[in-house]
Amino acid sequence: MATQKVTPLPAVPQFLITSEEIAKYAELTSLLSQLEKQKDTLRAELLELYADGAEQEETGPYLLAFTDQERHSVDWKSEALSLAAQLYGAEGINAWKLQTEQAAPVQLITAVRVKPNPAFAAGVVKSGTAPAVMKKPAASVRSGISAVTATQ
Repeated sequence: MATQKVTPLPAVPQFLITSEEIAKYAELTSLLSQLEKQKDTLRAELLELYADGAEQEETGPYLLAFTDQERHSVDWKSEALSLAAQLYGAEGINAWKLQTEQAAPVQLITAVRVKPNPAFAAGVVKSGTAPAVMKKPAASVRSGISAVTATQ
């Protein structure tokens, strides 16, 4: 008897992440990255000025507080490998690492990265053209609705 292969139909999305939301996220991600770079550069300049003995101008709304702190820096990974070498020997370290990694719980983490849309770049899709799919209500709206229905 011949078996027939059934191809599943593609899932129809119930909700849509809009191009406006994607663009806003992409813009904010880019802006944050730029601001972090600027902050790191300015911080290095300020620390250099502070180390050279510069004084602060005291006419603005903010002042900088330079606080020296002592910290102990421990490389816990090397310490663990050193202890494992003492306990299991040099050849037993790889087995210990493998066993430890396999025993660790698996955690799903969803990364959100911005990438260019090749269809848009090729001119196949025009801006603002989206399939007729409902947008899922925001969490704050959903919780407000359930609070209203719970009180009725």
